[in-house]
Amino acid sequence: MKKIKSIGIAALYFLLYYVSQFAVIMICAFVYGMSHIRDFYVDGVIDQNAWTTMLNDFLSGNLFLMTIVSDIVFIFAVFLILKERKKKFFPELGIYKTNPLNIVPIAALGFSLNILIIVVMSLLPESWLEVYDENSSWLSGATGAVAFISVVVIGPIVEEILFRGLIFTRLSRGFGIYVSAVLSAVVFGFAHGDLVWGIYAGIFGLVLAALFVYTRSLVCPILLHMSFNLAGYFINAINIFLIIIAFIVACLSVVALIFIKKTGEAPRAAEQNDLNE
Repeated sequence: MKKIKSIGIAALYFLLYYVSQFAVIMICAFVYGMSHIRDFYVDGVIDQNAWTTMLNDFLSGNLFLMTIVSDIVFIFAVFLILKERKKKFFPELGIYKTNPLNIVPIAALGFSLNILIIVVMSLLPESWLEVYDENSSWLSGATGAVAFISVVVIGPIVEEILFRGLIFTRLSRGFGIYVSAVLSAVVFGFAHGDLVWGIYAGIFGLVLAALFVYTRSLVCPILLHMSFNLAGYFINAINIFLIIIAFIVACLSVVALIFIKKTGEAPRAAEQNDLNE
């Protein structure tokens, strides 16, 4: 029963996220379409093809803005749900303060993982990559302030709240940490649609879940997700030298995170002993 309940709650939050997106897109399409429909009357009849083309151009041209709006709507809906259930928003999502020293190794790890995943993707069959390039072509044109905010700032925050702060934590109440990490990673990969995109998003989802569990704060996977997406704006060409550097930096980042956690736990343990005495 506990497992079924955890799946049900996780599924409802997942559904809420996509309902928010669908609702925002439909409202924007309806308002814009109706406000311009008079421009497409020809002899008292609507030119359906021209009107539909205009609407598609509007939606594709404002996709990132609508994504930001739907993300805000989703977060607000989650806030209201938690408030209704008398739950505190930040603790319920696992959002706690983290050691500021974590920022540098997490940012470095995000950039390095982006490079290493690109290398792994290059080894996949060419037919897979062609489909991936076609499905992700809208993202390759992510230029401008609105696109940057959506991809690098708002997107990572909302996705981590959904997939790690809500789905992973709810599943862990019924399945435990390890199974829930895999399940949430699979859902994270599935949400990206494309096979190649889904595979690397699933692998990345496992890393994000592991970091969440290790640091006990959703702030850390949010930072990792942000730096990973940010890397896409800077990395255009991959060579063997960059691959070696990325691998070394990734390893050093993990070591740094382990060291920071251990050195941070020692003072807290000493303080706790003093209080007990």
